[in-house]
Amino acid sequence: MLCSLRTSDLDLDNRNLGTPLKPTQHQGKTGPATEDHPGPPDSVTPGQNPAIADIYTEHAHQVVVAKYAPSGFYIASGVINSVDIKQSRPYRLVTGSDDNCAAFFEGPPFKFKFTIGIYIYDGKTGEKVCALGGSKAHDGGIYAISWSPDSTQLLSASGDKTSKIWDINVNSVVNTFTMGSNVLDQQLGCLWQKDHLLSISLSGYINYLDKNNPSKPLRVIKPKCVAVGPGGYTVVVCIGQIVLLKDQRKCFSIDSPGYEPEVVAVHPGGETVAIGGADGNVRLYSILGTTLKDEGKLLEAKGPVTDLAYSHDGAFLAVCDASKVVTVFSIADGYSENNVFYGHHAKIVCLAWSPDNEHFASGGMDMMVYVWTLSDPETRVKIQDAHRLHHVSSLAWLDEHTLVTTSHDASVKEWTIAY
Repeated sequence: MLCSLRTSDLDLDNRNLGTPLKPTQHQGKTGPATEDHPGPPDSVTPGQNPAIADIYTEHAHQVVVAKYAPSGFYIASGVINSVDIKQSRPYRLVTGSDDNCAAFFEGPPFKFKFTIGIYIYDGKTGEKVCALGGSKAHDGGIYAISWSPDSTQLLSASGDKTSKIWDINVNSVVNTFTMGSNVLDQQLGCLWQKDHLLSISLSGYINYLDKNNPSKPLRVIKPKCVAVGPGGYTVVVCIGQIVLLKDQRKCFSIDSPGYEPEVVAVHPGGETVAIGGADGNVRLYSILGTTLKDEGKLLEAKGPVTDLAYSHDGAFLAVCDASKVVTVFSIADGYSENNVFYGHHAKIVCLAWSPDNEHFASGGMDMMVYVWTLSDPETRVKIQDAHRLHHVSSLAWLDEHTLVTTSHDASVKEWTIAY
């Protein structure tokens, strides 16, 4: 059993370059040059075909931001937290970083002008307009801001567990949204998109804010995993909740199920739902019209369940867990244990069945991907360091011999599997 990787041909310049964020150009492709040894990557993707991308691995540390120059020919990137370029002349560039500072640059060529704090500045001249909220906009750290579509107001999110709308012209608070008193109610992100205002809590909740009633969000969503089945059914597992939808409308929910649901899969026949929990068990539910019925059957994994999937013919259920094991259950035999697969050296995070229903792939925190043979756990394909810079985040099969992997290294890879 063999595997090979199909990817674009990269011819990267390996010169020693020590100047951070210095754009270089190579054979018509653009990207940043920084430290002289490999690190996490940047990627450059042509807008016409996002399937084609060049990956640059010359940063010494994790890259958290990259920005195209207005000309489109250059990219600036680095370990700062944020960067933006004024898209009209005269061009200006602003960066923000973990040293609690933002820096203003004039150019091109871009040269440092001065360091700024949390203030409103004129985008053209860089002159200070005002300090938002005076000396204290929030009682905690401000983690995100988002402009209104007309650029007259600003939405901010803070660790003081509030989000605020600011009127920039008069430098005053229009609305304060208090999200709670728990540590998990800290607001870490926000977005103002047309008429919708959203904030994100430390708990993972996404809050739709109501300007007319700041004390209560319009709605709060907190999905963990979604599975779609035949007949228009969708099952969503959330923090402390299981939701059944029919034709995109909520029709049933189980609140406080007594365990923490993590992942969900719907049987191809559409009649059974399998939900994996943090307690290491898989529970089975039946879809009865617009309700879910607990079948009272527990399938034991070897650790907290991290993913599960039915084979395409519905004959088997594969379950992977944090204890580095994949367990396959036979549906025809009453969900009895069919086989157990060992090989990963760290938590398994994802799995996917091949269309042939005889093989399945698993990806783990150990940077490895295995392609397993259902009838023989010892017959397998091992893809070591499938993604060199980060573990695999998801898997999908295009056909019986083509596997696609994704990763937080910002790349998608296509593998040819030969049995």
